[in-house]
Amino acid sequence: MQKLHWKGCCHLPKRILSCLALLCCLAGPAQAEEAITQLEQEINAFIQGPDYLFAPDTIARAQAYLGAAMLPDIQDNPAEVQTRLASARQTLTEARRLASEFRARHAELLDSKTQAETTSDKTGLEAAEKELKTAIRHIEAGQLNISAQHLDNARKAYLQIAEAARQQQAEQQRVDLPALLGETRKAIIMASAAGAKKYAPQLYDEAKRAKEDLHAYVERLTSKPPKQPERGLLLANQAREMAIQVKAWRKKAGGHEQLVLQARKDRLRIAQALGEPVDADDLLTDVNTNALIKKATGTMKKNEQERKLHKEEIAGLKEEHAAALNRQKTFLENQFSEQQRNLDEKQSTLVSDLKESFRVKLERETYDKRRQERVRKLLGEDEVDIFANLDGSLLIRLKGLKFAPGTRSVNKKYHGLLSKLKGALDVYAERKVSIEGHTDNDGDVRKNQILSLRRAEAVRDFLASSGLDPVRMKAVGHGEVRPIASNEFDQGRAINRRIDVIIEAPND
Repeated sequence: MQKLHWKGCCHLPKRILSCLALLCCLAGPAQAEEAITQLEQEINAFIQGPDYLFAPDTIARAQAYLGAAMLPDIQDNPAEVQTRLASARQTLTEARRLASEFRARHAELLDSKTQAETTSDKTGLEAAEKELKTAIRHIEAGQLNISAQHLDNARKAYLQIAEAARQQQAEQQRVDLPALLGETRKAIIMASAAGAKKYAPQLYDEAKRAKEDLHAYVERLTSKPPKQPERGLLLANQAREMAIQVKAWRKKAGGHEQLVLQARKDRLRIAQALGEPVDADDLLTDVNTNALIKKATGTMKKNEQERKLHKEEIAGLKEEHAAALNRQKTFLENQFSEQQRNLDEKQSTLVSDLKESFRVKLERETYDKRRQERVRKLLGEDEVDIFANLDGSLLIRLKGLKFAPGTRSVNKKYHGLLSKLKGALDVYAERKVSIEGHTDNDGDVRKNQILSLRRAEAVRDFLASSGLDPVRMKAVGHGEVRPIASNEFDQGRAINRRIDVIIEAPND
């Protein structure tokens, strides 16, 4: 059984846990056994569910607490059993919270993951899954700086897999389309044999054009696939069916009569739509085509007259609107004159305020220069380089601080330098501090980034142990991505292996 660390894993106040344990203890062994069974079921349900991926280590701690509550020597102490159960319950709640927060913060990454999982790239999925699980474990450990890079790696891997799948789908389409092209050619030939050139020429010609577009894509004469690859096949089948139908009408007695009757029925329906009182089902009723055209023309003229009336109304409204605008313009000009007078007064006051602000700024800059001088006196020129930035921040480059190759601990001989650095940072007690680690390009990029972060954290921890407020400081590892000298030579690489301490600009 894994050794339990009560203080490291439980976050509930001890007084509350003691009260819970006492109350549960009074409940008796039967209730304790029931609580163990229920909690075990909840933990197992979490493990079998989709959220387990986002909190594996946390749920493992919950299992450890639950296992401890079931030990024989613990079972004899009801209060201790309930203490372990309370810790297990709280850790399970923490696992649920971590899973919920991860889903909310990284929804886009999880969407990419879902898309990538539809592919057959098992190797790529395993690599992406490994990066994601590593990031989650660092999140559970509170190592957010490290987890960010792994999350980015996982996101890029999932996107790359999804993009490869789309390309594969496009290639598969090119494989499938030649068969469709062959079917389309056959359908066009069959349509031609059925007489589509004569009896359905529009459909037939459109089918041939669609076939040519498909042919151009299949033969890679164009990179743009047709929107409807099957369009030519469908048109060719329609042309063939229409040709067959027309020929059947020609052979069938009464076929032409049916067409005439249908045309008359259509005319009657148009007449009804134009407002004529006709019976479309009466075989004795008909409407002359010229009469329909005359009626439609009259309707169009009526609509045109109504449009003219509307234009005249609009013109009148425009004139009224123009008069209203002129009245509004006069009012605004008078108001502007009044505002201009007020503005002149405010401008005079603003000039006075600017003069005062300039005086205050000058005093602050003078004060900052004095503080910079104090910092330069505290730190020797052979130990640091100091750069004052335009935004008011100050960069202190610890050129006198060196780390042994591959190590991240600060040698005791540099404690004096860091103590003086602490004094310099105390001069800017109201500002935040960023401690940035850098390396040369020798070795693995990822390892260099981690090493630079660890070195920055070592400097931060020393300063915190010396009394500097840790809330002010943050450690950042840039690795080899920000060189200030050439990595082609030993001297340049030595310069690139550095710690930069940045006293950030004032908030105002």
